Amino acid sequence: MKKNSHKLSDAEKKQLDEAMAPLIEWEMEQDKKRVASMLIVKNNVSDDLYNDIIEYIEDCDYTTDFEITSVTPDKETEQEGEGDFMKKIWVDQYCNGGYSGDDFAGWIHIKINKTEYLKFHYSM
Repeated sequence: MKKNSHKLSDAEKKQLDEAMAPLIEWEMEQDKKRVASMLIVKNNVSDDLYNDIIEYIEDCDYTTDFEITSVTPDKETEQEGEGDFMKKIWVDQYCNGGYSGDDFAGWIHIKINKTEYLKFHYSM
């Protein structure tokens, strides 16, 4: 059986490139924000805590809008859990819909020094 394939014409490739350009630009900007923020985090925490933060971020699925902020998160969003790492995390979560109603998103703050937090948005 012969596989049916469709090759894009030059006009279709151009149209696709133009349509994707804003998304690619936005993703590049998000990556720059993440890299810059994580460099500040690395310079403010121990290697072990930095590795815990990286692992935590990876578990958050899709993350964006990284920044360092001195705005203190709301006390009621403080996480409960074992260990010192969990005492440094605040999560402001909301239901993000999804077809099953169990998709979540929100803002996370992780304390990196006495006055600053790593802040980012996540969705799962």
